[in-house]
Amino acid sequence: MKKIGICGGDVRNAYLAGLLSAKDCEVWIWDLDAAKDSLWENRIEEAQGRLAKLHGAESFEALAEQVDVLIGATPLFRYALPGTTAEETAERFLRLSKEGRYFFAGGIPSSWITRAKNAGAVWTDFLRDTRYQELNARLTAEGTLAEMLLCAVGGLAGNSVLVSGYGSCGKAIAKQLQANGAEVTVCVRRIESAREAAEAGLKVCYFEYVEKLLQEFDFVINTVPAGVFGKECIKQLRKDSRLLEIASGAGGFDMDAIQESGLQVKRCPGLPGKYAPLCCARGMLELVEQVLMENG
Repeated sequence: MKKIGICGGDVRNAYLAGLLSAKDCEVWIWDLDAAKDSLWENRIEEAQGRLAKLHGAESFEALAEQVDVLIGATPLFRYALPGTTAEETAERFLRLSKEGRYFFAGGIPSSWITRAKNAGAVWTDFLRDTRYQELNARLTAEGTLAEMLLCAVGGLAGNSVLVSGYGSCGKAIAKQLQANGAEVTVCVRRIESAREAAEAGLKVCYFEYVEKLLQEFDFVINTVPAGVFGKECIKQLRKDSRLLEIASGAGGFDMDAIQESGLQVKRCPGLPGKYAPLCCARGMLELVEQVLMENG
């Protein structure tokens, strides 16, 4: 396998560094402090051996000079190299785009991928590749249920739950909640999504009508990375409703209205990395190997 560099990221990338090292890859790291504390944390001797095989670069540019494959953070659009802004980080990554260079990360802005492809580089987004999406959605759902159990003292069964959005994560969350006895309603925009959810045995509502139904729910879980619950919707929520934000970016709740209402939104970014980093790393490794094999 080619020389591989890992720049930034959470415990997922720390575990990935260890897995690559175990395959006798030459692995270089930069801004990956998570590796020092988290990698193989329950297997001390093995951890010391694998960390010793990782090469620490002195800078981002020094890392890039050593490797053909560069693996960044998930989500990449939030990551900033030490001492820089996210915008400056984007430019430094993109300047490295050239023929024969491979980049992997999660949450890569589309504009980055377009520019990189024009330069001949191969960019792969873990979160957009169907080979990894299913795993990420399943682990996100498991993490969501874990977060819910922290505030559902009576368990999940019997709770009325609204899941907004029926993409890969919304589907996985709704399915697992249903299997645990929750009464699940999914909120959708498209008739195709409504039909699919109904066929799965779920209750369905559309975003334009959800405001009238919000009093019914013990939990509201948002998976849509856009504002879907505005001020009027927030007014209709029960004071004991528990709100979870799974989506990236600004999320789906009007936070000014939330603050005025006295409600709280529990933000749950990076659930797969929080609850199942090793499983994530194995999936990431598999995709890296497949892409490199497909491209020679």
